[in-house]
Amino acid sequence: SILSIAAIPLMYLTVKEFFDNKTAIFSIILLTFSAYHIYYAQEARMYTFSWFFVIASNLFFIKSIKKDNKRNWIIYLITTTFAFYAHYSFLFVLFVQNIFVFTFWKKYEIKLIHWIGMQAAVIILFLPWFWASVIPYLIIPTFVAKTSYLFIIRPSYETIFETFIFFIWGNNWIVRGYESRYIFFYKVFLFLIGVMIFFSTWTTFRQKESFHKKEAVFFMLLWCFLPISILYLVSIFIKPCYLVRYLGLALFPVYILIAYSLDKVRIKFLKIFVLTVFLIPNMFTLYRYYNFPFKGEAREIVQYIKS
Repeated sequence: SILSIAAIPLMYLTVKEFFDNKTAIFSIILLTFSAYHIYYAQEARMYTFSWFFVIASNLFFIKSIKKDNKRNWIIYLITTTFAFYAHYSFLFVLFVQNIFVFTFWKKYEIKLIHWIGMQAAVIILFLPWFWASVIPYLIIPTFVAKTSYLFIIRPSYETIFETFIFFIWGNNWIVRGYESRYIFFYKVFLFLIGVMIFFSTWTTFRQKESFHKKEAVFFMLLWCFLPISILYLVSIFIKPCYLVRYLGLALFPVYILIAYSLDKVRIKFLKIFVLTVFLIPNMFTLYRYYNFPFKGEAREIVQYIKS
């Protein structure tokens, strides 16, 4: 939970570095009241640890791109390595960073040989984890019956839709417990938010926005959709591995894109409406989470074992 709390000011700094102060403020409001984020903040698992360092990696990535100094690059290397060790899904973010660099290296005057050297350093630091964790994962299943280790079902197109519902309004185990009529309204609101994001990003690329903002929107779209797309395609054509919690790192660009869209909206009522649509269902989800617990009582079990 400490890292989840620390992720809030860290996200503010990251969004401010990519966009501006208003977008950063909207982003942390969404993150602060996010039922999805709070849910995983209560778990002693690697997800919030990973997400914290994903945000930190992107913060020092853009800082290093804008201002090439040794301190920023060293912190980038450290945070990127920690993010990789926390969860292998960070590979998606690394793809996003590399696409961004090789797309805009001339504009930012990036020395590609230095960037390639930095990526090589990340890979070298990651090798011990790869050898200890990934290699056994690839080898052991060849000697085990598939039914004994495969528990993830193949996703459908509806799964992607549900992923964004869970991101915006709460953990999948809680949201799936709602009655169908609530899910329908969530889908309608998700569609409206999607339309708002589409028009705000479309106008950014079409109108005379600063080139920096166009790059920032491009980065956030990649950060949001690349992990989801890759995991979905791998699950369809190779092996089912699509779990929403593996894609939690895409939660943050979703909030950032919503915040950016809110900043571009000029109608005050519409801003209030979107924030209300976001906040009230999240409060309802948190109410269900704290008043109707469905997790195992892990803390009580540990205390019982110790006694």
